[in-house]
Amino acid sequence: MAPSCRSQNATSRKTRKNIEPEPEYDHSKDYTGEAPVKKKARANKVNKDAENITRALPKRRRLRGILQKVTETPLDVLFEIFSNLDPLDLLQLSRTSKDLRALLLQRSSTSVWKRARENVEGLPPLPDDLDEPKFAYLAFDKHCTNCLRATKFVQWEFRTKYCRKCLEASASGLFIRAVPDTFSGYVPMFEFRTADRKDPHRYYYVPAIKVLREESESLRDEMWDAWVSEKRAAYSTLQTNARLCEGWSTRCAKDRANELDILRDQRFEKVIERLTNLGWGEEMQTPNLIDELRYHRLVRQTRPLTERAWVTMSGTLIPILERHKADRLKRKMNIRVVERARLFASAYSDATRDVPLLPIFPKAVDAALLEPFSKIVFDTPLDQDITESLKAAGIRLPKAAAEWRKKQDSGLRALMEKAGLKPDLNLATAFFSCNYCRRVCQYPYVLAHRCKLSYSVSFYPEDWKTYALMYMCRETNVPWSASQYTVNGEILRRVQCIIQTCGLNPETATYEDMNSLDCRVICVNCSQFSTTEFVMQWQTAVQRHYDHSPARPNVWKLLDDAEGLKCVKALEKLDKRAGYVRYASESFLSQEKFICSHCKVLRCAGRDLEDHLFEVHNITRVSSDDWDWPVNMASCVDNGKGVSLHPHIEEKSIGSEENDNAKSTVDSNEAASADSEPHTAKANAN
Repeated sequence: MAPSCRSQNATSRKTRKNIEPEPEYDHSKDYTGEAPVKKKARANKVNKDAENITRALPKRRRLRGILQKVTETPLDVLFEIFSNLDPLDLLQLSRTSKDLRALLLQRSSTSVWKRARENVEGLPPLPDDLDEPKFAYLAFDKHCTNCLRATKFVQWEFRTKYCRKCLEASASGLFIRAVPDTFSGYVPMFEFRTADRKDPHRYYYVPAIKVLREESESLRDEMWDAWVSEKRAAYSTLQTNARLCEGWSTRCAKDRANELDILRDQRFEKVIERLTNLGWGEEMQTPNLIDELRYHRLVRQTRPLTERAWVTMSGTLIPILERHKADRLKRKMNIRVVERARLFASAYSDATRDVPLLPIFPKAVDAALLEPFSKIVFDTPLDQDITESLKAAGIRLPKAAAEWRKKQDSGLRALMEKAGLKPDLNLATAFFSCNYCRRVCQYPYVLAHRCKLSYSVSFYPEDWKTYALMYMCRETNVPWSASQYTVNGEILRRVQCIIQTCGLNPETATYEDMNSLDCRVICVNCSQFSTTEFVMQWQTAVQRHYDHSPARPNVWKLLDDAEGLKCVKALEKLDKRAGYVRYASESFLSQEKFICSHCKVLRCAGRDLEDHLFEVHNITRVSSDDWDWPVNMASCVDNGKGVSLHPHIEEKSIGSEENDNAKSTVDSNEAASADSEPHTAKANAN
């Protein structure tokens, strides 16, 4: 007859009473798994009324622990259950109660630990100097032996587990950073690397050094070599096992990291799916947003995404999506604004390409503010094409340019009145100085002057028109404004002296009057220390440096020799040809605009000017009579820099030199612009 359940339970309870740890194999100090010490209940000081209320409350029945039934389970059943657990589970069970601790740490439970260890794939075999609980503690526990902080460090050679703070604490006396040379080859060592230093941190175990020192002191000389060999062999075995354990720990850490990454990715995909269902699918195509969501603290978690977690998370993620959406729309609008500005600048450049130099037309950034262009550029929705509208409005460009010139002329007249001059822009004294580049410009060429200044402005959707203008400024220089110029008193006095030197009245002489003289002036300052005379045109004399040519009548002298004037003009033509070759060959200079002498349109030096002369004027060879210097750029200081005239130079010698230089200039020009040969061949064919 089978025994009753009551008899079995009685037998089990009797067995539990007889279980005691074997004193010769007590593992209570082998790992930090001691059960926590029960703290004494803290007495609360209460008044009598509170005490009476407490006494009146009914006593609640104490709940039994989850593992309380374990003590009533037969040993063979318990061992079978424990054998299917992981070593870490056994460690944690041994810390739950004194009975389980006594049961799991006795010698007869070794087989349970062994079978649990064999359940772990890839775990190195048990070292000879460790027992099962200590090995399980080193391999699976995550807490420091000293301070119980979480740590990833395991000192396998020491058979200890200390965190970095405890390793570096000198008060413990367990570790040192250097070892005596006598034991340097067989003292256990632990090292780890950090990003702040190149060499690893090394720690040596002080208890091991003490044992070696005590053993070595009792050795005789003839026993020393054998003892050293024994210790070296033992340390080699210890190192081999330590490397195996470290390799297994590293692989486990990587596998665990991969598992956690998979869980985080699954949670992230669920978040993306929910956001897409809410209508944020277009934003999910933004890489920056995807990265921000992936590494967000609420998303980058290993726990599964629950409905409760999503409610908490959505209130934080939605504002992020709204911000990214606003940024995306802003970038999209920025692109459209830049395309609009480029389209207008390109269309305006094509429309004004064949416009003569005079009358001067505004630049693209100025024309964009004029009607009807401002309405087309700024009032038309950005998603509509304005190409046809700009073509239709092109016929109104001359009228708009005339209105622009009229407005700017009023600003310049106000500057002349402020300087005490007659507000007549046709006067030869109508010179204006740029406040930015200090360039001196004469009317009407001052309207074509632009300083190469750059503007930097942030893009705001509500103020995109300003950004479009600034973008065109970057492409075609800053807008023209009379406030950028002043009437310089030193320059005014210099112009008046030059006009008087040429024999005209500065109060009434006009620009046309001075040009009709076709005279040259001599700079006395430049000529007084040389055997030659420095001769220049009157506009060039105005550009001379302030300190070099002060505004005094005795500084300038009129070249009244007819033969000398012919020689100067011949030298100017030679200098002009050499300058063209330089401009056509240098890429950074070839963008300067030159004036076609035949139709007064502007073209760049080199291929641009040569194509124009051939296609429009049927000119195959560029000569100095076919173009003139630019008048609106800073480089126009090269315009007749002045020539040095020797008093005894003969015009005949200049003429022969001019022919030789003309031939060399043409050869250089052909080398700088290789595409001129097809023009010549085409002309010969005709």
